[in-house]
Amino acid sequence: MYAKRVIILPITAFHQLADQLGDPQGDLIFVGNTSRCGSTLLCQIYEETGKCVAFSEPDVIKTITKSGDFDSLAISTMRMLCKPRLSNPDVYVIKMAGPAMIQCLLPLHRAYPRAKLLFMYRDGVTVAQSCTRFVQEDNLLSLVSFALDISPQLQKHSFEAAGFSHDGLIQVKYNLSRYYMMWAVICAKYKELRREGIPIVAVKYEHLVENPEYATRAILEYSGLDPALVSKALAAFGRDSQRDGPLSQQRLRRHKPDEMTPSIHVEMDEISVKTGLPRIHEPCILEHTITDPSSSNARHEN
Repeated sequence: MYAKRVIILPITAFHQLADQLGDPQGDLIFVGNTSRCGSTLLCQIYEETGKCVAFSEPDVIKTITKSGDFDSLAISTMRMLCKPRLSNPDVYVIKMAGPAMIQCLLPLHRAYPRAKLLFMYRDGVTVAQSCTRFVQEDNLLSLVSFALDISPQLQKHSFEAAGFSHDGLIQVKYNLSRYYMMWAVICAKYKELRREGIPIVAVKYEHLVENPEYATRAILEYSGLDPALVSKALAAFGRDSQRDGPLSQQRLRRHKPDEMTPSIHVEMDEISVKTGLPRIHEPCILEHTITDPSSSNARHEN
């Protein structure tokens, strides 16, 4: 959706207007993710309950990360995004783009310590292959990908510009490995936040697909929503969450993902070791994954 009108005002006036609006009248849930992991489906699950409004990767979140005054801008931005409505929702869900999670989640938690934090992920190889399909759909991204292949220095700079630290990581040779490394660094950030005592929990896409009712119930219960809303929320599974867009399943199926080779397998395993994640032939279930039936205690964490 594109804006029909743009209002330009001084930043002081922006903060004053936000102060007049006050804090959101509903609960807040901040969602981080690895990209290409079904996080749009998660937003639809929330919205199908009729009790939530979800914002999917609002541009303003990426914009304010470049500001030196992030904390005050984050508060004013949330107040403007979640401004009062004729019928206020119980919950506002703000989903960030994958790289933005690294830069934004901790400051947002600091600004809104009572907000719930979710992290959505998926099998790393599947994410990497989905990324290569997406790149084939976009001519500009295809050119960028080619440039990264022939310029290791450009690869390093682009990685760091997206908010990733390249320290201690390997120089990869293959597209699949590069996207896998981005996935691994974001998952490692989740683990780091857990070690620092940040009350963030995880949702795994494969669990949603394998057992939609159980996983959806776990998500709603963690979010403080009535479990009776599960039947309504399950309607989200009946359609392509990216329908009519450049990432729709219909469009991406036209492209074949890059194939795994023994060399790529070795690179990915090395990345896994560097980031403290299981090797690619081993199952990856991050701690406190609330959709995992074998660790139901995690879903009750606040």
